Amino acid sequence: MSRDHAPSMCLLHGAFHTMAPDCWRLAADWYFRHADLDDDTGRAIYQAAVEAHMLDQLRHDRTLPESENPTTVDPTTCPTPGCTFPKKASQYLCPGCWYTLQPAARRALSRRDDLAVRRLAELREQLRQDTALRQVVITP
Repeated sequence: MSRDHAPSMCLLHGAFHTMAPDCWRLAADWYFRHADLDDDTGRAIYQAAVEAHMLDQLRHDRTLPESENPTTVDPTTCPTPGCTFPKKASQYLCPGCWYTLQPAARRALSRRDDLAVRRLAELREQLRQDTALRQVVITP
């Protein structure tokens, strides 16, 4: 699959899909407006913005609880209750918590497709319910 046709994180639609010219225009505009950021930071913040848009859409569809508000969550704070270690904005958990998950859960959470946000919501719901990290089960 060529790079032009590979699915990407789309801020316009809040989805992971093969982007059309309008999608690329918005992404390019976003990067030009944030030209002061280095590449890694820019990508991480762009991805967080797309994921926030996706979570908003799930909330609108009533498939995500109102308490999951990405605008009030610090993207560098690990969401695991009691964890005080930082994480990168592009990561779901800090490295210590990530590697405590079972390999199957890590594989499922690492997939970037149309169901990625639903899997993230699944993880966060289990964290809210104080499920032990080793017992977290994510639907592939």
